[in-house]
Amino acid sequence: KAFVVWSSVTGNTEKIARAAARGCPGARVCSVDKAPDPAGFGPVFLAFWCDKGEIDANSLAYLGRIRDAAKEAKIGRASCRER
Repeated sequence: KAFVVWSSVTGNTEKIARAAARGCPGARVCSVDKAPDPAGFGPVFLAFWCDKGEIDANSLAYLGRIRDAAKEAKIGRASCRER
């Protein structure tokens, strides 16, 4: 089952994440702040906002959880600049 996790400041990245999830029937969608352990999901998509051109801290921490829990998971990224 696909899992789409998002981190957003203004809501733009959440919109992108939800749109991506519509392309994956049965996908679970969740904010990074409330996201469960990614083990058992696959693929896992992480949509995040850019903080000075870099992944935001909460998403970076969750990305580490994804790597630890599912070394073989397919990870897709979607980012957009929010102002």
